[in-house]
Amino acid sequence: MKFKSVDIVGFRAYAEDGDGAFDFTNSDGKVSNFISIYAPNGFGKSSFYDAVEWAITNNISRYIRDSQRINNDSASLYLNTSESSQRILKNRYIDEGAPSYVKVCTTGKKDFYRQVRRPAAGQRDYTYDTARTDKTTKHLTDIFLSQDAIDAFLKEERPEQRYDRFMGAFGGNDEKYRSSLFTSIKSCSRELKQLSDIISSLEENLREPTLEFSVDEVNQTIGEINLNGGSFPKIGNAFSELEQTELLSMLSKRVIELNTELESLGQRRQAIDYCIGNLSHLTQYREHSAKLKVDLAKINSNRDDINSLFKAIDTKNNLEQRLRSTVDEAQIISLILSNQQQLNNIVKDITNHNQKISAIDKELANITISNSASTQTIESLRRERINNDTQMASLLDDLSKVEAQFVEIDARDKLIHALNSKITESERWTTTAHALKKSLQDELSKYTNLAVGKSIISEDAQALLKPDPEFVMNYHQNLELRNDIQERIQTLDVNAKDLSGQSADLFSLISMAKTLLSKTLSDACPVCNAQYESHTALLEKIQSNGSIEAALHSLLMSRADLEKRIVQIDDFLDRGHSYLTSLKTAAIAKINERLSNVESEVARLDRELADVKHDLAVKTDDIHRLRAGVRNLNKDDYIKFIGDAISSVKADIVKIDNSLEELITSIKSANDAAGKIASNRAEILAKLEVIEQSDIYILYKTLKTKYILPEGDVLELFSPIFDELTERKISLHREITATSESITKLQNTLSQPGEYSSEPPLLEKLVSLTEELRHIEDATTRIEAFLIPLVNDFSAPTESLLNELQLKKTDLDKKTSTASASLMLTNIVQAQIKDVLPFFKYRELRAKIDSHRDTKNQIENLSISLSRELKKIELKLKERIDNFFYTDLITSIYRKIDPHPFFKTVRFECIFPIEDKPRLEIYLYEDEFSQPISPALYFSSAQLNILSLSIFLAKALHIEHDSDPVRAILIDDPIHSMDSINVLSVIDLLRNISVKFDRQIILSTHDENFYELIKLKVPEEQFGSKFIRFKSFGVVHADSNSD
Repeated sequence: MKFKSVDIVGFRAYAEDGDGAFDFTNSDGKVSNFISIYAPNGFGKSSFYDAVEWAITNNISRYIRDSQRINNDSASLYLNTSESSQRILKNRYIDEGAPSYVKVCTTGKKDFYRQVRRPAAGQRDYTYDTARTDKTTKHLTDIFLSQDAIDAFLKEERPEQRYDRFMGAFGGNDEKYRSSLFTSIKSCSRELKQLSDIISSLEENLREPTLEFSVDEVNQTIGEINLNGGSFPKIGNAFSELEQTELLSMLSKRVIELNTELESLGQRRQAIDYCIGNLSHLTQYREHSAKLKVDLAKINSNRDDINSLFKAIDTKNNLEQRLRSTVDEAQIISLILSNQQQLNNIVKDITNHNQKISAIDKELANITISNSASTQTIESLRRERINNDTQMASLLDDLSKVEAQFVEIDARDKLIHALNSKITESERWTTTAHALKKSLQDELSKYTNLAVGKSIISEDAQALLKPDPEFVMNYHQNLELRNDIQERIQTLDVNAKDLSGQSADLFSLISMAKTLLSKTLSDACPVCNAQYESHTALLEKIQSNGSIEAALHSLLMSRADLEKRIVQIDDFLDRGHSYLTSLKTAAIAKINERLSNVESEVARLDRELADVKHDLAVKTDDIHRLRAGVRNLNKDDYIKFIGDAISSVKADIVKIDNSLEELITSIKSANDAAGKIASNRAEILAKLEVIEQSDIYILYKTLKTKYILPEGDVLELFSPIFDELTERKISLHREITATSESITKLQNTLSQPGEYSSEPPLLEKLVSLTEELRHIEDATTRIEAFLIPLVNDFSAPTESLLNELQLKKTDLDKKTSTASASLMLTNIVQAQIKDVLPFFKYRELRAKIDSHRDTKNQIENLSISLSRELKKIELKLKERIDNFFYTDLITSIYRKIDPHPFFKTVRFECIFPIEDKPRLEIYLYEDEFSQPISPALYFSSAQLNILSLSIFLAKALHIEHDSDPVRAILIDDPIHSMDSINVLSVIDLLRNISVKFDRQIILSTHDENFYELIKLKVPEEQFGSKFIRFKSFGVVHADSNSD
């Protein structure tokens, strides 16, 4: 199967139909066996390989490689949004409904066609999912040789990953069986280690017991304890540590209970002894307490009589005082009643005079109110007159200024119009200056952010700095030449290192040869058996052998020449960098100068515009003020307005003058009338004062206020009061007589023998008896407190209490004896229990150790059997790997390129470590030597790439699909880091594979020199080659000699 054409539409770099049309047929219609594609980096070469692989396998291997898949998927998910779908395969710059597909036409049984699915919002058109790979075409990924895969195979991919990838595809049931055996053996090892640790731990804890006690005796003691109220379990054959802990806890609890019980019994016995000893005192205390209570009752009765006597005396004194007050008050009331006719006349006269004064006061108040209102009116009219005068003067002044005001308004209008025109012009210039400033800032940002270093000069740098084109070409050539020289120096370093090792071996061999010759005196070389003229000539030849030193010297000289060349190139690059930096600096300085000028101009224009706007605001305020001054009227209307206002003010002044004259006359008449009324009021007040100052009227007013009496006839008001006072005198006489009799009776009672007539000695006796009674009752209470919990009735006779206490004491002695015996037995069992468990524990540990040893023996036998089986399956897998990797073909391809002078044989070796993951190692052997090297440790990047390329080519040559060989190999940029000799060898190799094995080679490159070299080495006329070149991003066209 070969590829006839590939059509890529709307996929990755290829947008429109026809942009990605790759035709691999020649003019005669035959499929070309050698296709070379050229495009600079970033034009869409990798997108071509992605498209073909995706069309065939429904996946892209460089995206789902183990080292990249998770990172790619995570980055894609992070960039995903719910608002729109994410395009990964579909071209980002075509419409949503535009077609997106890849069609691959082949010479095989079928073509391949796949369309990019259209995802919903929030989804992706590619998910980095290895499970989506088409299982029927998955093996065809091996015909795609990308630079990423070449780099990753030996540099990034670990041998463990390499083994997993191979066995995942070709290991089958044998690898699954090996993996399960390996897992089982590791599991056995872990279990054996765990068992050994357990057995060791158990043996460390194993102690031979030396017990000298009988479990039956312990159980017998427990039985005796249970008879005395315990409930402890007996010891059985399966006595455990948990049971021991529980039993010890129960015994400890029982010991505490018994100690507590004994303590309580002791306290109760002490209480009984105390009560028995104090029963006689209790009888005495009770009798004495009764006598004291009788004495206290008599004292309290005597004290009540003394208090009653004092209260009766106080009551009598109070009644006598009230009687004297009542007699005095009755005499005053009698005086009022005897002058009742005079008082009635005085009250009548005072009432008449007050009525007259009230009427006069009302009339005077009315006059005052009227005069006050008139006065306020006069003041208001006078203020209004002054305002009219002021208004008249202002109107006359405004009339005189009319002409000047309207002249100033016209001048301000003209000035504002001029300022508006100036603002419009200034704003136009300011906008232009700001736009120029923004443009210069953007240009400065471009130049400032422009990276200038010892690297390829970017297109942006060339466009902005405009360096000399010939300089750019020389600069890029020197950069490429420097990289080539660096790689050659690395190769020389490797060769020199190898020669140094060989030199040491050679010196050792020469020393051995000289030693042998000194013993044999032979003329034949002991190393190579060559014959020489004599023994002396042979020694001279051996001593003068400096071929390796010469080779090493030649390498060092070549390296020194290359380093000199690098110094020359670095000098040119430094000068080039300085040249580019000076261009950048000059451009930035020029832009900064222009920007500074523009910023100054912008600042000036902004200031001018602000000043003009400020002037306009001031002038606008002025004209508004001026127009407000003339009431926004024109000149004639304003003059007419002022004339009308003057006439109106004059009329108002005449009206105000007439009103003032009328009000002043009215106030004068009212004042004359008020003077006459005030004189009459003074006469009445004098008469009223004489009447009110009489003694009898003052007494009348005082009593009336005291008794809160209303107005009325004197006799009617004071007669009831006099009668009430008379009745009160009679009542007080009766109360005084009764109180005197009570006092006499109490004095007779207190004068009896044994009675106290005064309170101080009585209180002294009362305190003494009370204190004595308190002491007696405290002693009685203390004894009764001990008796209450011991007897049924503590108030019973003493003989009954004594008998009951004796019975209680006997019962307590019995309980104390029983509790003490139980405590002793419990302590004995508690001590014995600690010696029981070690015996049972020893017996249990012994059984566990025997059980674990049996299990360990069984697992050891199983591990030995599994190990033998694992060795067999590993040998079988090694044979499979040797048969799968066509090592002879790989070595042949590798030798065609010949990247290394000594190591030329490639071997794949499977390593099965005991404790680690299996590894698929790639080793290189030197001819006739058995010690290999690992290329990842010794080879340069170019040598590693060549080795990877050789392995992939050998594998690709054996790919089949639908039982037919796949005769196409696609290679993306294979010459990374290779020198010119290796590059030529690669071209020759690929050409030979294409011709000898009838394979279609589709090769892409970003190196135009390599592309042109292929044209020369694989010409179209001789080999039917096909050459394709990218015109621009994602657009291709045929490139032939005839074009």
